[in-house]
Amino acid sequence: MAECEQQHHHQSSQACIGCALKDRCLTNEDTGISRGQRWKAIVIAYLIPFVILVSVLVVVSQVMHNEYAAGGLGLGAVGVYYLVLFFKKPKI
Repeated sequence: MAECEQQHHHQSSQACIGCALKDRCLTNEDTGISRGQRWKAIVIAYLIPFVILVSVLVVVSQVMHNEYAAGGLGLGAVGVYYLVLFFKKPKI
């Protein structure tokens, strides 16, 4: 099994033919997702929410000097962001 995992990670999709993990093996060609689409997904799902959270934390903590309010508003802002994404899902 360890050999199979090493082949799975280090060789082309040809290594998956005889591999015990072939049912879980997806290559870039199999997924149909381009590199640009992957980066877009990473930015939308992780980078933008991180920037929103940190920005809200910094601004609210400077204005209100209350860590609980800053944390709550930061999480709320990220929650609103994901809610907007949820409703715009078909358009993104």
